[in-house]
Amino acid sequence: MLNTVWQPHITHRHLGNGGYRQSLFAPYLSSITNRRGQRQCTFFGFDSFAEAYQWYQQIQKLGHRVALRHSQRVNSHYEVKVWGLTTEEFMSFWRLLAEQRKQQEG
Repeated sequence: MLNTVWQPHITHRHLGNGGYRQSLFAPYLSSITNRRGQRQCTFFGFDSFAEAYQWYQQIQKLGHRVALRHSQRVNSHYEVKVWGLTTEEFMSFWRLLAEQRKQQEG
């Protein structure tokens, strides 16, 4: 369960006049939504290129449009940008990433 692993503190910021908003769920997880609240893309952050590339490959296999780049939206060295995640996929990836982070922190 997500709440037993990590309690989020979500912050929001508006991106220009188009009604887009960035929501930062964790230093390594962010989404951009349109004015209707529909998620446009999601950013997963990683400090290791190898770990980012693994996530990139796994998400790409699911058929999503995905990009791997130096981080622009989250606090990490690299980010995987994904378009078209369902809420269920978003939550599943969030839980998995939070669990991995907790294990890495020891």
